[in-house]
Amino acid sequence: GNVTVAADSKENLVTVAAGIGAAAGTAGIGAAADVHVINTDTEATISDMAEVGSYDTATGTVTNRAGAVEVTAEDTSDTKVNAASAGLSFGAGVGAGAASATDVINKNILANIGKGSQIYAKNIAVKATENDGILTTANGVAGAVTVALEGSVSVSNVKHTITADVGNDATINA
Repeated sequence: GNVTVAADSKENLVTVAAGIGAAAGTAGIGAAADVHVINTDTEATISDMAEVGSYDTATGTVTNRAGAVEVTAEDTSDTKVNAASAGLSFGAGVGAGAASATDVINKNILANIGKGSQIYAKNIAVKATENDGILTTANGVAGAVTVALEGSVSVSNVKHTITADVGNDATINA
């Protein structure tokens, strides 16, 4: 028969932050900030010293071979982060706006056949994959008769560790 060890993680995140400030006098100030943090661990593992299929040490032959052994770990995410602000002054004052959008994404994806394992199969696959769709935006507007100031910043900090591994002293026979 076949042996499948699979781990699949999916994140779908949409966030929006908005701010508006308006004044008929001295100052209209608007600000918005949007921050999100994703930390994930996705792991598919055949444990240390596991046996799939069998081998006769006396005759030196494989006596039972699995059809296919597949170890897969996959992480997929779609994130959309938006911050928007407006600062408006309709008198003789100041209009100011500020917007900030920040992503912090840390992912560990591991597909592993453990150390010392003995795997006898017709086909063997160990796969770790990661797919990200990231859109981070910061938008702002400021308007005034006298002074208008606006600043926007968008930051994405992404760290991924993706590993497909066969442990030390493992026997892989396909």
